[in-house]
Amino acid sequence: MRLYLLAFWSGLLLFASAVSGVYAQVLPPAVHFRHLDYRNGLSDPNIILLTGDTTGFLWIGTLNGLNRFDGTTCTTFQDKTIDSLNLEGNMIMGFLEAGNGNVWVGTQRGLSLHNTLYGSFKRLVFPSVNNGNYYYAYPFHVDDRGRLWANMAGGIYVYDGGEPRLLSNHTNGRSVVGQRPGEKVKWMVTNASGGGIFVHSLEGLEIVRTREYFRKAPALHVDGVTIVSDSLIWIAADRGLIGLNPHTGASEIHHFEAGVTCIYPYKNLLFVGTNGDGLKLFDPTKKKIVAHYSHQNENPGSLAGDHITKLFIDRHDNLFVSIHGKGVDYAPVKPMIFMPVPDNETAAKQGITNAINAVYQSPDGQVWCGTDASGVVVLDAALKKICARYLPGEGISRIFRFGNDELLIQSKTPEFFLYSFRTGKLRKVKIDPVFSELNHATTDPVNGKLMIGTTQGPAYLEKKGDQALHVNFLKELTGSLEWSNVSNLSFIGKDELLLQTFYTNLYLVRRVGQGFKIVKELARTPYNINRVATIGNTVYLGTTSGLYTFDPVSGRLGEKPLLTAHCTDLNRDGSGRLWINSNNGLYSYRPDTGHFDHYSESDGLQQPVFPKGTLVQLLDGRMMTGGSNGLNSFDPSAVNVRGAPVKALITDIAINDEPYYKFAAVGLKKLDLKHTSNTLTFHITPLDFDNAPHRKVTYQMIGYDNEPIETTGATEVRYARMPPGNYRFQVFAHSSLLPTVLEINIKTPFWKRTDFRFLLALAGIALALLATFVFGRWIRNRQLEKLRIMISSQEEERKRIAIDLHDDLGGRLSSLKLYIQATAKGMSEQYLETYRDTTRLLDETISELRNILFNLSPKTLDENGLEAAIRELSWNIERITTVRIETSIDTQGIHIPRSIQYSVYRICQELINNTLKHSGADRIYISLVNREDGLVFLYEDNGKGFEYDFVKKGYGLTNIQTHAQAIFSSVIIDSSIGKGAAVTLTVPRDVVEAAPGKRDANRI
Repeated sequence: MRLYLLAFWSGLLLFASAVSGVYAQVLPPAVHFRHLDYRNGLSDPNIILLTGDTTGFLWIGTLNGLNRFDGTTCTTFQDKTIDSLNLEGNMIMGFLEAGNGNVWVGTQRGLSLHNTLYGSFKRLVFPSVNNGNYYYAYPFHVDDRGRLWANMAGGIYVYDGGEPRLLSNHTNGRSVVGQRPGEKVKWMVTNASGGGIFVHSLEGLEIVRTREYFRKAPALHVDGVTIVSDSLIWIAADRGLIGLNPHTGASEIHHFEAGVTCIYPYKNLLFVGTNGDGLKLFDPTKKKIVAHYSHQNENPGSLAGDHITKLFIDRHDNLFVSIHGKGVDYAPVKPMIFMPVPDNETAAKQGITNAINAVYQSPDGQVWCGTDASGVVVLDAALKKICARYLPGEGISRIFRFGNDELLIQSKTPEFFLYSFRTGKLRKVKIDPVFSELNHATTDPVNGKLMIGTTQGPAYLEKKGDQALHVNFLKELTGSLEWSNVSNLSFIGKDELLLQTFYTNLYLVRRVGQGFKIVKELARTPYNINRVATIGNTVYLGTTSGLYTFDPVSGRLGEKPLLTAHCTDLNRDGSGRLWINSNNGLYSYRPDTGHFDHYSESDGLQQPVFPKGTLVQLLDGRMMTGGSNGLNSFDPSAVNVRGAPVKALITDIAINDEPYYKFAAVGLKKLDLKHTSNTLTFHITPLDFDNAPHRKVTYQMIGYDNEPIETTGATEVRYARMPPGNYRFQVFAHSSLLPTVLEINIKTPFWKRTDFRFLLALAGIALALLATFVFGRWIRNRQLEKLRIMISSQEEERKRIAIDLHDDLGGRLSSLKLYIQATAKGMSEQYLETYRDTTRLLDETISELRNILFNLSPKTLDENGLEAAIRELSWNIERITTVRIETSIDTQGIHIPRSIQYSVYRICQELINNTLKHSGADRIYISLVNREDGLVFLYEDNGKGFEYDFVKKGYGLTNIQTHAQAIFSSVIIDSSIGKGAAVTLTVPRDVVEAAPGKRDANRI
């Protein structure tokens, strides 16, 4: 049965002063337990193991998997045969940090190593342990050399990376060493098969001495061993709590009403779990129980059951208690700040509904409490006994001071009652005229009258005899309002007040004579004001949307709330600190620093939700607040910032709405992603076992969010389609200055990178140049093709003309000559001279015709090839001129395409013509040779030469260039004044070797 510090409603004290006076400072009996079960994701309510890690998580080993608890929800690791990286075995027997960030986990299937970076498990198979088959494993120590000590398959083994070494097989599976983690093992305690314990002393890896304790019949059934020092261990056993000197054997037993199942030391005390009598706090020095925690049907903050199986206390003094078949209960182990008056269990025994709707302290110090269904309960100034009860069975909604010596009580019916402090009597009163609803009431500081806000407008409530109250509506003020439903009236000075109509307008109102007038409308208010408090020159408004400020000097209302919460009541203490009731706990605010503190059930509050009108400052300076589970009183001067810093963590990550499995989210420092993996979801959680649901957390994606974003409790944050770039996602709880930081790099797609764009620009330029080049070549080849067609047509036309001249004109001239010769016979002497002139002219004409025919279509070129044609051309020139031509032709018998032969020959003709017409040369040198780079035609003369750049480009030179282009050849003309001329034509090898028609296709 819990011991309580405060009084029963009936006046009986709830605690023994001899107990509470000394031990309540270590751990007050009133502890509010939270419950962890399937609703938080716990995989099984039957707990085998409770422990913590260096990050601060609670690890829970169950019959159905390993659970990691962060104060809000569990992450479960279980045996899944479809995934080889999952844990093998669901019965969790041991959990031990390896010292390198990894974790050893023991199950009924053996020993596994958990890689916390990747979130994977790997089971170790040892041929020497149970022949490599499955075995029970209990890792229990990592020594100074990083070696693992573990109970496996009924033996004690040491594992150092190879095959484990067996030290002893005298165990049933659980051992505890007498040294801290990371220290050399000197001695250990292990459960013995069949009952009792062994104490092994070691030198290195050798057991040099073994002592047996409690092995004789009836053997002691040991559930747990806790080592305090080299000379004291505590044993949890079926017979009770046993203290033992492991080296001398001296022992003492402490009997409890039930068997002891587990022990956990706390300061100089011991938490002791039993198998049916709850949790006890034991003082070994006094040898007595100083606190007892058990299940209470009417108290949701009590233990969920009385069969305790495991205990654990983390480094922040959070107590975790596993209840058989119920899961885990937990609460912070710290002095209580807010004392209960009383809890539901105590109130239920007295037949009183413990829901408080109104609180008022009378001038004599008594506290009047309006309950939800048990009328008015009056407590004495010490809050230890009930002085009186009124209106039993009634639900009370409000209690107001009315005048100097009366109280006005409103029931939920609604009905009104007046209580007189002078007579001590309570009477029912009528309201005239009747109004629909009383929203708010305040006392006028000038005349002491009760001013009320109703649905019909503001009014004074005045006595009309002893049995009635008169409602005196302020009609002029009401007529000035946009809406008459007044929800709040609060004086901020002797003659000024704030008036709000229900969720609509806020007005500044000033006293004028015997009435009031609106000075101005301050704001449209989409919230309702519940309470107003003034500190210094600032007016604080507790509203349904948060805590706002009002500056009466400037008349300016704050745009944003200082606190985002449903504020139901406000009050200030003697030091100028503001206290705020809300729908999620109690807050304190220091105006000088702007700092908020939040208090919840773990601090002793009996509920997180408080109605209006329940936060009062008592005459002695204490504060009192009430709610659905009773009252709490506290000394505000003794309430300081408390609790260890809480860290906010990233517990899960999803990429493109798919879980991210590559690395574990916890501890991840950097995330490199493709540009397509740009929708990120983070689950952020305050690692808090005290007040996680209401812990404020701030997060920001630096580089994306303009400012930090505030939230409460565990939150899922999603960023959709983030642009490429470098970001920093940071999260921190408000009680911690060290954020959790995750560096994020979303890679820029290659087509948006600067280097790619530069290369793309270069490639574009190159393609443009290539396209220009190809197009130019195509145009040029088209032109050359047209040129070749033209030249070919010309050659064909020349052949046709030559044939026609030869067959027609040549034949006619020959016939004409025969006719003339025939007529010459017997011709007189006087005509012979004419005959000879005619015959000579006819011969010249025939000769000229032959030259024309030769130039039009050299027959030798068609019949005997280029070499013979050039030689014949040279011979003809020498025959009819004084110019001597030297030829040197060596084509090595290669086949020269017909088009090339014609072009070279025509070029040769043009060059000879130019020499004869312009140069005055008497010698010409012509060479045609076959070389590796192609067919080279060289033409030289010893004429007067010319300046090529200044000479007029006539038909001859143009014809030479045209023929050269037609066969894809280059022409170099080298000439200067007085040095003759040299022309080199080079026909490329591939042009010479190309089959007819093929070259043109390749060149295009």
